[in-house]
Amino acid sequence: MLSDSGTPSGNKANQIAPKLVRKAGGRPVLLQPPYNASQDIDGIDALMVLGRRWDVNPQEYGEEEVLDPDMVKDGAHTDYEKAIIPLALIKRMPVLGLCAGMQRIQVVLGGRLEQKISDHRHGDNAGHPWASDKKFLELGHIPITIVEGTHLAEIRKGIQGQVKARYPDLLYYEVKCFHHQAIRANELVPGLKAAAHAQGGSGTIEAFEADPKGKYRNQYIMGFQFHIERMLNDPFSKALFKDFIVAAEKYKQRSGSIGYQEQESNRRENNHGQIR
Repeated sequence: MLSDSGTPSGNKANQIAPKLVRKAGGRPVLLQPPYNASQDIDGIDALMVLGRRWDVNPQEYGEEEVLDPDMVKDGAHTDYEKAIIPLALIKRMPVLGLCAGMQRIQVVLGGRLEQKISDHRHGDNAGHPWASDKKFLELGHIPITIVEGTHLAEIRKGIQGQVKARYPDLLYYEVKCFHHQAIRANELVPGLKAAAHAQGGSGTIEAFEADPKGKYRNQYIMGFQFHIERMLNDPFSKALFKDFIVAAEKYKQRSGSIGYQEQESNRRENNHGQIR
């Protein structure tokens, strides 16, 4: 799990997401400094890129003017994201991006973002999107429309028995959403396809997945602009985490990966041998 460990909001996600991964049957590993993408990638079975406080730098996707420079903070974490995501995709490892993690995947693959939006801030979240941790915890809900025929639609339909009273429409759901940048409806990078849109005029992409007819076909790539880690005890959130873990298990069976803890143990033994 790739997290933004240096920020208050990142720390909140670090605390919640690993617990939900564990509940879904996975074994979370928090990837933190010192970063080494080429070594770390060999010890995991899937990569989850969590949200973070800071924007993806608009200059990375060709914008000359940065509208909110105070929201940009590049460094080792950004460099690590840009290094490890392509490695995961080359290995055909499951990759999941949440909020800014979804945006990072889009940009790493050569795509663009809308660098500043205002229509995804709700209720007490009005104003600066990262005004306080309290506001981050009080995320607003927005309605989304899920695209028929997508993998996400299959997951949504699979929980209908649990949510039918609230959501009789199989392609409708309300999610916790709070973000400052977004992927425009017509600017999703080739190889990915939209799996959900925000309802209303913007059509903002709220979820994407690998296009079954594109260059990443037969790969597990999913991104959610909304915060599934904040939808505690929600059947949709649980199903999405479980789906990711199932994909990780399938990858492990195919690849025969040894796991991060065993890799670290082997590395320490090798280093000890070299010192001697």
